[in-house]
Amino acid sequence: MGDLKEVNKEIITSPSNPHVKRLSALLKKGRLRREEGVFVCEGRKMFLEVLFQFPERIETAYFTEKVYNELNESCRERLSEISCLLMSDSLFDKAAETVTPQGVLAIVKFPGRSLEDLCLKQENGSVLRLLILDNLRDPGNLGTVVRTAEAAGMTGILLSSESVDVTNPKVVRSTMGAILRVPVCCTDSIAEAVGFYRRKFADLKVYAAALDASIPYTQADFTGDFAIIVGNESSGVGRESVEAADCCLHIPMEGRVESLNAAVAAAVMMYRAKEMRK
Repeated sequence: MGDLKEVNKEIITSPSNPHVKRLSALLKKGRLRREEGVFVCEGRKMFLEVLFQFPERIETAYFTEKVYNELNESCRERLSEISCLLMSDSLFDKAAETVTPQGVLAIVKFPGRSLEDLCLKQENGSVLRLLILDNLRDPGNLGTVVRTAEAAGMTGILLSSESVDVTNPKVVRSTMGAILRVPVCCTDSIAEAVGFYRRKFADLKVYAAALDASIPYTQADFTGDFAIIVGNESSGVGRESVEAADCCLHIPMEGRVESLNAAVAAAVMMYRAKEMRK
């Protein structure tokens, strides 16, 4: 076990290789990723997280010869049941999305999530601490939000269909592994999704972040089941989302700042909710 020849008889060097073509297509085409239910994991840290936490999700792993040879015995044992391929350094550099590739890529199965999956199951019933993102377009913002949502103890994230694809390589890298652990679901209608949760959680409070709201976020009740809706980076929360909410919240600001970054605004309110739960 661990012999290089057991992984792949030869190192892939041609960009016309079917494996390379598929990997390249998955990195570039969100529609293909969604159809196949996968995302591409890049970098050693995140790959090792997937390998040791969710090895069953790895469909295929790609390595440079140097990086594969540097894997310890524990990693190789984990990889024994996984399809692994080797690529030349030059081809790997062309295939990778990052400027300085780390010699490992993996196609990872992204579990399909339902509205129900975003509820946290506990012995005394379900709990909802939901972040709803309305038309969020920036990959870095979404990745940061997913990572922060995990840190703040949210039960899940609901994305509008107009939002950036959560399997976008930039989003995946920005989550720093949180995409593996935070349930994310997409919806064509935020209003219908909110209606689903209202039927399930009788005392649900739904808040929308809006600049012209009269209630500061510090007055919101985050002690029970709640959902926070954060909008687009430039235009904010849409009308449908505002109408679906119980009330709108704003974050008081000083100076001449007109608005906060969407990820920052979401973080402020999620951590306010975390503090209130204490």
